[in-house]
Amino acid sequence: MALLLAAHEERERARVALREDRPEDALAILAEARRLHDTAAARRLEALALIAADRPREGVALAARLLDA
Repeated sequence: MALLLAAHEERERARVALREDRPEDALAILAEARRLHDTAAARRLEALALIAADRPREGVALAARLLDA
């Protein structure tokens, strides 16, 4: 349970970073969240963060993979 909670808290920190226009920070935080517990929510946030970090090809490709899954 502790790992699930820690991953959730990291995803929340990533959401804050995205709201504060810090997509590179969000990507780093999401990497840790996914290391703790990989979820579809973390991958969706990662796609958004990639697009926000001016890496739209990667973000769109990830989003497309998520839709195909």
